[in-house]
Amino acid sequence: MILVKKIFPAITKLLDSEFSLYSDQAYNCNMLIINNIGMLNKLYSIANIAYIGGGFGKGIHNILEASVFGIPVIFGPKYKKFKEAVDLVKVGAAFVIHTPDECLSIVSSIANQSGLSDTIANATKNYFDKNRGATDKIIRHLDGIIATT
Repeated sequence: MILVKKIFPAITKLLDSEFSLYSDQAYNCNMLIINNIGMLNKLYSIANIAYIGGGFGKGIHNILEASVFGIPVIFGPKYKKFKEAVDLVKVGAAFVIHTPDECLSIVSSIANQSGLSDTIANATKNYFDKNRGATDKIIRHLDGIIATT
């Protein structure tokens, strides 16, 4: 489920695959529910909130794909074996739910609290900035191993 901040017709130009649209007048929101491969990157780039699946099964799907766009991510309680999920929950950029009502409450809070989306985006950016440079660290480590052999 992805809540989008742009009008749905704009999405049809962006995507070539089939998808389902859902509009709920009571919550004044539109949702795009997808079950396809290869479209998430485009969708996350225009989303304002993303629900990441898998959190009620063995574990969540990749949250970094959505988080890199600075949008809040929501997922179920089976996330603790994923360091980035634990970290993003700690900094307030990701939210854990146990029930549909919790999900609606979080979505409502994000949508209705002025500035909260910006706060989440800043927390996400700071997290990525702090953890930047992993490739360089790995290469230096490998260079050290190679130099000693």
